[in-house]
Amino acid sequence: MMGGDVAAGLLLAVCAFMLAFVPRRIMATGIVAGVAMTIAVVVSWQMLPVKVAFAGCWISLIVTAMLVYFPQVLRHAPWAAPVLAANTGFWAAQVILVEGDWHDLVPVLPVWLAVVPAIVCVARGWVLPVRIVTSWLLAVALLVGSIPYLVVHPGYEADHKE
Repeated sequence: MMGGDVAAGLLLAVCAFMLAFVPRRIMATGIVAGVAMTIAVVVSWQMLPVKVAFAGCWISLIVTAMLVYFPQVLRHAPWAAPVLAANTGFWAAQVILVEGDWHDLVPVLPVWLAVVPAIVCVARGWVLPVRIVTSWLLAVALLVGSIPYLVVHPGYEADHKE
């Protein structure tokens, strides 16, 4: 198990922080696109292989997080925010489906509300807290994403025969 709900929650939180840097109309379009894509993938029940789903999730998380650090890209290409939000919704649904069922999506979807404190911070010019939390989310994503590929350590998997 790689933790589909954790990966999806990290991805949705980073996307919510990215959407705080765009105008409100585009932000609303992005959230609707992300939620709609997530629900559409869950309803269609089309799953990718586990490794592909998680690789897409981690790559999307990195690309989306970079836009928190370089928001000027979003000013020059405002269409990118809703497209990345839909991409986020797609990969979040994929990792949830490959690791569980659609019921796991229910506690993850409210993570989109992380956009509210991020909007307040960005509107007041406090960009640094949003970037710090994004850095923390990237670090957690790096740890969660790399553990399955590391050497097995005692306590992580059973290290004795039954």
